[in-house]
Amino acid sequence: MMMIAKVVIFLLSIAKFAASTPCNRTCGGERVSYPFGFSDGCEFRLNCSSEGKMEFKRFGIRNITSESLLLNISTNCSRPIEEIHQLFGKTYALASQNALLLRNCSSPLNGCVVQWSLLENRFGRRAECGGLGRRENMSCYALEGQGGLLSFKDVRDTGCKVLYSSMVIDSAESTVGDGSDVTLALQTVQVSWWLNGGCGGCDGNAACVKVPPDGYRCHCNAGFSGDGFAAGHGCHIGLRRYRGRKIAVIGGVIGCAAIIVVLLALLCCFFRRRSACSKSQTRARRLLSEAAGNATVPLYPYKEIEKATNGFCEKQRIGTGAYGTVYAGRLHNNEYVAIKKIKHRDTDSIEQVMNEIKLISSVSHPNLVRLLGCCIENG
Repeated sequence: MMMIAKVVIFLLSIAKFAASTPCNRTCGGERVSYPFGFSDGCEFRLNCSSEGKMEFKRFGIRNITSESLLLNISTNCSRPIEEIHQLFGKTYALASQNALLLRNCSSPLNGCVVQWSLLENRFGRRAECGGLGRRENMSCYALEGQGGLLSFKDVRDTGCKVLYSSMVIDSAESTVGDGSDVTLALQTVQVSWWLNGGCGGCDGNAACVKVPPDGYRCHCNAGFSGDGFAAGHGCHIGLRRYRGRKIAVIGGVIGCAAIIVVLLALLCCFFRRRSACSKSQTRARRLLSEAAGNATVPLYPYKEIEKATNGFCEKQRIGTGAYGTVYAGRLHNNEYVAIKKIKHRDTDSIEQVMNEIKLISSVSHPNLVRLLGCCIENG
């Protein structure tokens, strides 16, 4: 009884150790995603050769997708058809996209037709198998329709003896016209894979694809990336989409910040100029008031002065002095006036004009002009 207990405990310990064995998902510097791996603790076991090449059942792996394995299968004139049996298992089988090239068949096959010129152009003399075979001895076997799985029994029942090679035919609906795009991969065999169990193993952002009778696969929903399995990396927002959103947000923030900075700069310049203009006008009013003997001097807007002289038209020029030019003009009340425009805004010119204002304001005579007002705006 004690020995039986020890054996049970020993077996339980082994099972526990096997269940806790971590999965090695790296081979030759390349890493595969869940459920694949290269050790006993992996859900779907692959092989890693001594040269660091990924293999499955001694066939080199060309690509791994969310639905299948694409394997290299070179031409071989003497490979027994039974060797393909290793590509059928509890969680994998040949996909319907395969077109198997078989030789030494007891009767012609009608599953698919391959032009001999295609094989001859691609394989050369190898298609003849050293000249020992005949063209009529090459047959093609494929499953009718898409989406199903081949069975080893059907392949064996073809009556063919040699597995020469395989092709993968992938047809997808074209977005242009009414035709379809068809790709043909030579010396390739496609193996569909799945996991046994229910859909509970899928991530919350993944869809479950059932594979009869008891299998399933997980695919991340649109906008998400990952392996789709809850026990793996699951599904997360696609990196490109995230980067695109991040760049858009950063760009929007930078753009808004730039607009705000420009607006603040414009407002700052506006208020500075307004402040400077206000100070200048206040100073000008003070000087005018002092020049006119502290009397109030009316101020005219520059636009009215410009309109009165037709834009300081040369035809309305009366004369030109050292400090300014005099134009004839008519105000909005039809009153004719003489308007003197200062040439330079330096100290001497302003001082000379102030002296003239003092003189005109201090003397009243019928033959002298009368001061109606001034314009101190920038024109």
